[in-house]
Amino acid sequence: EYLPLCRDPVVWGFATINPLILGGFVSYITTSSYYYIQVLGLSISTHGYIIGISIFANVLVSLWVSHLIERFEPLVIFKAGVALAILGVAFFGAFIVADMTNPYLLIIPCAFVSAALGCVFPPSTSLIMERHRSRAGSVSSFLAMIRTFIMAAALLLSGIVYNHTLFSTAGILMG
Repeated sequence: EYLPLCRDPVVWGFATINPLILGGFVSYITTSSYYYIQVLGLSISTHGYIIGISIFANVLVSLWVSHLIERFEPLVIFKAGVALAILGVAFFGAFIVADMTNPYLLIIPCAFVSAALGCVFPPSTSLIMERHRSRAGSVSSFLAMIRTFIMAAALLLSGIVYNHTLFSTAGILMG
């Protein structure tokens, strides 16, 4: 049942974009605590607030996307999510170049990327399911496998390249 999915480049496109964004974001969350707490000197609770706001953005956008899908094609919402991710990554890049050390401003790119996840995940799954309706179970497990593999690779990479700077923290997300 996986062979038709593996042969479909559209499936691969949709199946990899979401976990790449998610893997980068999870890597950021797991390594940012060291940067925020050890380098910038924030309290653990302040770091938690910053990450919590970003994740809350994902929840709000996910709820909003459920209404948007009724009005717009899933591909339009998917593209909007990719645009949000690119914008968030661009903010991270600008903050790195500017040697930004204001942790509260870092909420901006985090919120964009987190919101991107809310826009990318539901439509990407829906679009793949539409292409392979008779293989819904295989699609679901295939997507879970791809997500898990990419997130594990991103977390492994974030542990390897971490060097106590915003670049190594956000660089995984930007990569």
